[in-house]
Amino acid sequence: MKNYYDVLGIERDADERQIKSAYFKAVRKYPPERFPEEFKQIRAAYETLSDAESRKEYDRIGDIPYEAAYLYDQVQKARRERRHSDATDILKMIVKWHPSLQNIKVELARSYEYENKPGKAIKVWEELCQLDPANSFYSYELALSYENRGWRKKAIEYYEKTVTLEPGKANAWRFLIGCHKVADEHKQVKERTLQALEAVTETQEGVVLIYAFAFDYYIQAGDKPVAESYLTNIIDVLKSGENYTHNEVELALQDLLNSLFKSGNEDMLPYLLQMAELTPDFSSKTLDKLKSAAFDVKLNALEREGYPGVLLSILHQIETGCDCQDCVNDMLAMEASILYDIQGYRPYLVRLKDEHPDLYAMHFDFFSEALVTHNHEKLFYTRIKKLERQSLEPLLKSADGSKRYYNDDESDADPVEQVSTYRREGPKIGRNDPCPCGSGKKYKKCCGR
Repeated sequence: MKNYYDVLGIERDADERQIKSAYFKAVRKYPPERFPEEFKQIRAAYETLSDAESRKEYDRIGDIPYEAAYLYDQVQKARRERRHSDATDILKMIVKWHPSLQNIKVELARSYEYENKPGKAIKVWEELCQLDPANSFYSYELALSYENRGWRKKAIEYYEKTVTLEPGKANAWRFLIGCHKVADEHKQVKERTLQALEAVTETQEGVVLIYAFAFDYYIQAGDKPVAESYLTNIIDVLKSGENYTHNEVELALQDLLNSLFKSGNEDMLPYLLQMAELTPDFSSKTLDKLKSAAFDVKLNALEREGYPGVLLSILHQIETGCDCQDCVNDMLAMEASILYDIQGYRPYLVRLKDEHPDLYAMHFDFFSEALVTHNHEKLFYTRIKKLERQSLEPLLKSADGSKRYYNDDESDADPVEQVSTYRREGPKIGRNDPCPCGSGKKYKKCCGR
């Protein structure tokens, strides 16, 4: 049976011009009004091969008969429209008519996974493994399906089979080690990690990912010098330009981030920042996670230096970038806490400005105003009034931690700490009374706005 290249009479390396020329030649030979079936094949072949993406997908599937290729086009269309059950039905039809097409069976297993039917997907992968026991791709996919289903022992069995068939397959080693880690099988984790290092070092494929796993094992075992040596190895690989994939480095970076913060070794974060510099174009999700981690390290350092929690909370909230009403209110209340005890906070603001100018710049306007103004009461009062307009009465926390602020939710307050609620001093101020800030204006035209 003809495939699409045979239908148009072209070679597999034909370019766009040759495909178009072959199409018009075939149409002249088989006009649609006289040869409707032949024309249908020609048109389907041209539409598939003239589009780069569909041609790539067709080539991935391999040589399949025209009828199967035409139906597979419908599978692709159904998937693009997220009609996964329709795609599954068509694939089952192709398999029924052409049971020898193993690539279509692979697509059927994928389709079951898209439908969240892991049991049926596993049956297809098991059938493929029986048909071709030496195929590491099939055993790897079956292991993944077993693990997703929660069948850890079976997953381990087929991950082991995969790395036996293909010792340099780093992802298989990664998931195999992960299965042992989930079960707290420390001996097996060490053995598999060392085996993986030996296997991938020979091929230099996936070595970055395995170095990341070796780092995790040794850092959890408390051997920091050896763990750090694997970070150095990763940097050396990235600098050398040896075989590694962008995706592999990104996965390694994500694993390393988790290991660092789980073990409390944030001081090693500069290695990860260097990895990002040496391997550009990471996904925004990974970069955001790395940026957030670097910021957390800075805040942790400030905490160790004795900076007040309110000041750290302000910086953290600015970093998150949320401007919802709740966060705006929180910011007003935290600023009020600083102004309420400006003498206590002043030394920390000065230190932040001198020693951490990048963090000081995050809230430059308020920090600068709080340091230089001579009318802190007015600044404090305006923030309180903004909160009161929303029926919020903040509690305030001094720089020494003796007082704690909250807005409208005191459920998290620590009963051991002394808490103070802001209360108005003196009688209630009328809208037409002179403003207590000393501006000389009426209250309604000044702080009461």
